[in-house]
Amino acid sequence: MLDHLFSPLKVGTLELPNRMIVSAIVTRYCEESGLPGDQWNAYYARKARGGWGLIFTENYGVCPEANCFKRQAGLWDDSMIEPHRAFVQLVHDQGALIGCQIYHGGRQVPSGVSGVQPVGPSAIKEPACADTPRELSLGEIEELVEQFAETARRAKECGFDIIEIHGAHGYLLNTFMSPVSNARTDRYGGSLEGRMRFPLEIVAAVRERVGADFPLSFRLSTRDYVEGGIDLDESPIMARMLQDAGVDVINCSQGMYSSKFAIIPPAKIEPGGFVENAAAVKAAVDIPVIATGRINDPVLADEIIASGKAELVTMARASLADPDLPLKAAAGRLDEIVKCTGCVQLCTGPKVGPEGIRCTMNPSLGREYLEGE
Repeated sequence: MLDHLFSPLKVGTLELPNRMIVSAIVTRYCEESGLPGDQWNAYYARKARGGWGLIFTENYGVCPEANCFKRQAGLWDDSMIEPHRAFVQLVHDQGALIGCQIYHGGRQVPSGVSGVQPVGPSAIKEPACADTPRELSLGEIEELVEQFAETARRAKECGFDIIEIHGAHGYLLNTFMSPVSNARTDRYGGSLEGRMRFPLEIVAAVRERVGADFPLSFRLSTRDYVEGGIDLDESPIMARMLQDAGVDVINCSQGMYSSKFAIIPPAKIEPGGFVENAAAVKAAVDIPVIATGRINDPVLADEIIASGKAELVTMARASLADPDLPLKAAAGRLDEIVKCTGCVQLCTGPKVGPEGIRCTMNPSLGREYLEGE
């Protein structure tokens, strides 16, 4: 039972013990400095004991103005390496693999958080956000490529097992890739090749900085779910371009802030409701792909893997409800798994308080550090 889910898989040079991934979740457990503290460390240490194939951190800002939230992690300076190296070792000591997702929030970074006007490929406002971004100059784009590369270099020095470049969810790279948010007329806009230039330059710079054999993931928006955005006519082509540029795995996601139901699916979305997006990408590439979107049941996850529509699945919110889900599934204790209900009440949005995310199904979430973890 669940043989597909518990089979190992190589992603580049990294061998995963099973196919269940915890994708990046902004926890707001980090210190305001962007460094790990007791709450952050205890949360990840607890997750690391649950038997997951791979855990991704929340998105790390590549510069101080990149983060959409206060108390969010970053690796924008060499002084941040040592504390994060200790954090990575803590996770490794619990027997888990840990990946670092790097990003820039782009036009979705609130000026009230960053203190500056948000930026994007064009001065086109995200409908769900208050601020209108300013258009990045060519020099600033070049500087951002370097910031991504340097953040990746630091992540490797910290000991992370894999790096993921965030190119989805309406953040900076996604807005360059999407025709709904990129109206540039220079070499970074217009055609698919122009819109892909910035993320491909980042992939190339990161690959040069971390080496040819270091595992590299790209989180791709398969569909923006906004009129005029990325859809399945382009995203499989994008995935192929990313594969050819040296990416080892495509993490298939979807949605922008104005279509947040696709990023963090609520209960009205059927479990596994976005798997066909990953299947469309899978048909275009030879490297592994990851399916995401309300996959809260190991039996469903095993069926997805068995179908060939994806090699891996993310179970992010499921991991909040029950950090031991893989261990219970492996032992055949399926009836003991506490499942995410898709309520999205305390794990995202305005109800998240100053102490970070919570879960209606797991009262211990975020409080592990108070329990001697």
